[in-house]
Amino acid sequence: MDQLPKYMKSVYKALLNLYDEIEREMAKQERTYAVHYLKEVAEELKVRHMATGVECYMKQHGVSKLEAVDEFYERIENAWKDINEEMMTMRPAAISKDLLMRILNYARLHDVGYKNDDGYTQAECVKDHVIALFVDPIPV
Repeated sequence: MDQLPKYMKSVYKALLNLYDEIEREMAKQERTYAVHYLKEVAEELKVRHMATGVECYMKQHGVSKLEAVDEFYERIENAWKDINEEMMTMRPAAISKDLLMRILNYARLHDVGYKNDDGYTQAECVKDHVIALFVDPIPV
């Protein structure tokens, strides 16, 4: 973790904590082997410079940035359809609902943060969302 830029350390630590929680849940089902692969991938994060998914897609498929971005938006839309369908048809107690909600909220966070731009490194992209949540929240 020491090799990561300062702004990535908290994200990396949160990701590892999430993997630990998933591993505990999978241990109940005797399926901890699956988490090992996630942790291995978390190690593509220690690289000093990592190409974006868009850059990789452009190179692999020989397409323009616009075409790659359009493809990603289509995949994201399809993924949300899959997520919503699974959440609506989920069998009770198949996996802890609390764990699923954490994963769903993690996906929601990224959807908001990266929908139009890089909301993590360019805070002005999510400024309105932060104000709506913390400065002017809707009373419950």
